[in-house]
Amino acid sequence: MKKYELLFEPIQIGRVRVKNRFVFPAFGSHFSNTEGEVTQEIIDHYVRIAQGGVGLIIVEFTAIDRIQRGSTRELGIWDDKFIPGFARLVEALKPYDVAVALQLHHPGRFSDARITGYQGVAPSPISAMTMREVPRELSGGEVEMLVEQFVEGTRRAKAAGFDAVELHGASGYLIYEFFSPLANQRNDEWGGDMERRMRFTREIIRRSKERVGKDYPIILRMAVTDFQEGGLTIEDSQKIVQVMEKEGADSISVTAGTYDSPIPAVVPPVQMAPGCHAELSAAIKKVARTPVQVAGRINTPQLAERILREGKADMICMGRPLIADPDLPKKTMEGREREIQICVADNTCGDSITRGVPGAPLVCLMNPQVGRWGKEETKAEKSKRVLAIGGEPAAMEAARVAALRGHQVALWHAAPKLGGRWSYMLQPYIPHRQAILKTLGVKVELGKEITLESVRQWKPDVVIVTKGLKPTVPKIRGLERAKVYQANDVLEGKVKVGGKVIIIGGNNIGLECAEFLNRQGAQAVILEEKWVGRGFERFIRKGATNRLSEHGVRISANAKISEVKENQMIIRNEAGKEEAIGMDSIIIALPGVIDDTYVNDLKGAGLEVLAVDPCQSPRDYVEAATTGASLGRKI
Repeated sequence: MKKYELLFEPIQIGRVRVKNRFVFPAFGSHFSNTEGEVTQEIIDHYVRIAQGGVGLIIVEFTAIDRIQRGSTRELGIWDDKFIPGFARLVEALKPYDVAVALQLHHPGRFSDARITGYQGVAPSPISAMTMREVPRELSGGEVEMLVEQFVEGTRRAKAAGFDAVELHGASGYLIYEFFSPLANQRNDEWGGDMERRMRFTREIIRRSKERVGKDYPIILRMAVTDFQEGGLTIEDSQKIVQVMEKEGADSISVTAGTYDSPIPAVVPPVQMAPGCHAELSAAIKKVARTPVQVAGRINTPQLAERILREGKADMICMGRPLIADPDLPKKTMEGREREIQICVADNTCGDSITRGVPGAPLVCLMNPQVGRWGKEETKAEKSKRVLAIGGEPAAMEAARVAALRGHQVALWHAAPKLGGRWSYMLQPYIPHRQAILKTLGVKVELGKEITLESVRQWKPDVVIVTKGLKPTVPKIRGLERAKVYQANDVLEGKVKVGGKVIIIGGNNIGLECAEFLNRQGAQAVILEEKWVGRGFERFIRKGATNRLSEHGVRISANAKISEVKENQMIIRNEAGKEEAIGMDSIIIALPGVIDDTYVNDLKGAGLEVLAVDPCQSPRDYVEAATTGASLGRKI
């Protein structure tokens, strides 16, 4: 405990005492309904986070406007009718000695007409690069009305019993847009020079304090830089912070980047360093008089304590880490750090709530109980012998759930390590899952020769198996002249490849293969007929392509392969010109074709078989794992 004395030191945010420095920042869950109301799932979610010992919970982004919402399942605070639901949530959290704030949100130009049915609005009619539509410029009267909506949101939050509110000025949303010289190019009282660009947020804070009392805490969450030329700089944000504190802001929460930024900093992926925003919060802390919070891949208590000791922040925001393991604070206090389920920043969580329209509820690769709080696995009426075959998440989850239900379980995998072709990318997911399986008594056998006879000899009552994949071989003239390998064989360590390598396929498998080879000193070129990074969550995709480019890996989208000659591949590149690329070997990284042969052989032998499709992309991890878990519950 002593080595984490700063993490467990209380702190004041205005009048509110926070018992420790752990913050669960606003993170959309999609557990609300389409009317924006608090549901039992929302309450269960935040109660479970609170039970782990966090000091401050900031309830997820909540719409101040009925029309302009970030998703169809975003919480709402635009009407008094929402107060009773939020009051139930606050009441449910009271037994856990946790401070609770509500984040107030307006998407601005990141509003999506496919979701809302309405054109987005913004300070200026300048579209975000990642959006398909140009927003409508707000009139001066509409800006005044939005200020009032934020103020009324604050009033309602206080009426519901929240200890504070947080204004969402990060990620590229409306408050950030007013600050930004790129997004706000007005020339009236709401835009122009820095003083006028700050007015919108100053008015929200000033009028909110007048409405609810000067001692009611307001937190300002800021993207303190957007990493864009001509955009918001850390020096700009230092000035903004000093002005907002004078106006009444009681804490500053530091993030960085927007959805348009060249660096994927909004939800930093695995390619970004742990604690990646700590230097930015240190710069803010130099001028701030109120507590400074910081987010950005802070996934261990050791790193969190070090940031506090170095004076770079006063409070530590752990969104994804507390989703992966809500008990992180409690385990830290009790000296059980080794038991913490570490967030691997694979961004499955973010992808789960942003993929498609309207999106889906929050899930987590590391923590399959997310969204299933309180739904423990029940014991089966009769214990059976269950054999899980395969090393992917589906097989591991099936084995875990079957063991929890009281079955005698074994897991066999032909490769020397779990994870299948994902063994390289799924660190440290695999050792954690392996440790859980060992604790549950699952006998894991790796590098095992699996035959129909060996399965029969084990005498299983049920076999759970991941279906096979037949490799895809593209029809390319002269391909037989080259040394050709499948990406899965490379990633599983079955073959070693070096020198100049051309990877056919710029999907998730191709990018992962390039990263793998780059670390081994090979020179890789990725050729993709369509767009690069299919199968990756957007921040992981941006992080992966940025990292590969920095390491000299050429990535060509819209590339058409014409022919393979001796030590050369002839292509028509993205510019439409013919080009010859030198090579020593070719790796095919294309989606495979599902093969039911092994499943049919097992069924033909009279065995009861439950089968699941294999993962073909990181987006399939959780879906496959969820399917595996459901198979375990069927037995």
